[in-house]
Amino acid sequence: MIEISVIIPVYNVPLEYLRACFDSLVTQTMQECEFIVVSDGASDVECSICEEYRIKDSRLKFFRRKHAGVSATRNYGIEQAHGKYITFVDSDDWLDENALAILYSLIKHSDADIVLADAEKMWQDGRKERLVNLKKEKKKLKLTNIPAFTVWCYAFRTSVITERNIRFPENLRYSEDRAFIYHYCCFCRCIATTSDVVYFYRQHELSACRNNQSIDHVAQQFMAASLIGDILKKYSVLPPFAICKIKNRIARMGMKIYLKNHSMVVNALSLEKLFCDEVSSSKLNFLYCLVLSKIAAVLESFFKV
Repeated sequence: MIEISVIIPVYNVPLEYLRACFDSLVTQTMQECEFIVVSDGASDVECSICEEYRIKDSRLKFFRRKHAGVSATRNYGIEQAHGKYITFVDSDDWLDENALAILYSLIKHSDADIVLADAEKMWQDGRKERLVNLKKEKKKLKLTNIPAFTVWCYAFRTSVITERNIRFPENLRYSEDRAFIYHYCCFCRCIATTSDVVYFYRQHELSACRNNQSIDHVAQQFMAASLIGDILKKYSVLPPFAICKIKNRIARMGMKIYLKNHSMVVNALSLEKLFCDEVSSSKLNFLYCLVLSKIAAVLESFFKV
């Protein structure tokens, strides 16, 4: 019986990283799992590596699709999954060999609606940094205090995903993880976490997080804020002021990154229009978010965060 399905989109990843990712999958100590590898219009060379590992390990299933983006690819993977739980891996990252065993043990001992393990950011020069610094605990899940917004350290109940029709928004290129997690957590009572590091998040020049300093990225973050606000309103899980705070926080993420390399004064009008169209019509709210974003951008640049 398959307990955990791991969904891995593949597109335009350095081949050595792809092999390292697959090596970490096929050496997983847990056997009651499957690896749903989905080509998102990947090259022939990438696909040949996928086929190679499919032959090597019967737990790995490989599917080819035309390029449609990471959200559509993950959604397709969800449709193919047979496990009781689902997690995700990016094809340029890798897992600890006991990652799935640790997640599954956490599931069985906690009976939580969602479980989360820790991760490390890994740089090419050997530096590393804990992503969340979690404790081993089970607690009530608060939508205003979700500990992480990357789907690859979580394990989600497949039944909740399918019954509630939770999917990644295919119109977003950024913060699609955040939208998925908020949607899922609307139906969660408790979360279990562990301090164990199970996931290694590779930092390199092709990483999406290193290519998000354009005005388009800001617009995408504002769209994500609007979508998440609509989800939270639909299920009446938070009061309006709390939803507003969450939307503002997401909007500030996009503005902070943009303002690290762009003038606040020169770009204020274009940012205001986008903000008022998607996040809030209040100009005072926009100015509040703009100033906080600029302060955060200056502090991060100063301390080189």
